[in-house]
Amino acid sequence: MRNLTSMSIIFPLLILAACVPADHFHTPASHIKSYRDVPGITKEEIAAIEAVKASRDSLVYGHLLEMETFKLPDGRFMGFTVELFNFLSDFFGIEFVPRYFEEPGELKREFDSGAVDFIRGIVYTAEHLSQYHLSSPITGRRMSVFTRADAADINHINDFTNLKAGFLENTMT
Repeated sequence: MRNLTSMSIIFPLLILAACVPADHFHTPASHIKSYRDVPGITKEEIAAIEAVKASRDSLVYGHLLEMETFKLPDGRFMGFTVELFNFLSDFFGIEFVPRYFEEPGELKREFDSGAVDFIRGIVYTAEHLSQYHLSSPITGRRMSVFTRADAADINHINDFTNLKAGFLENTMT
């Protein structure tokens, strides 16, 4: 199992900073400029974050190009992930570098090797829980069913009875 002690402290704060509404803390969001401003943060948590920052120049986030990130015709990347990591870089004072992968196996290999610090897209299983620190989801995705125009509507799981279903290769489904 990868040693993620400091990362285990940073990741919950990362999610907290990005996802918790400001009124939850009864503090206007405009006053929370960095992790040090998060109400309730402890000296130990600050020390752990500072230790990570002192030990490296950046944190690498690996993920597949999907709905959260897309490539523009000029080669730049845009989307939720880009905005999230721009925010987190400013918030924590260390660069969060998105690294894009075309194939899930390569993403997992790079994570397991330590070349990537965080990833999105590992399926939540008992086996993965024993190997990795998994957070709650930070984004949601709707699944869609595509059928031929002349096919019957699918409105319920039971409508799949006696049908053949296909899934795109190398996706989380």
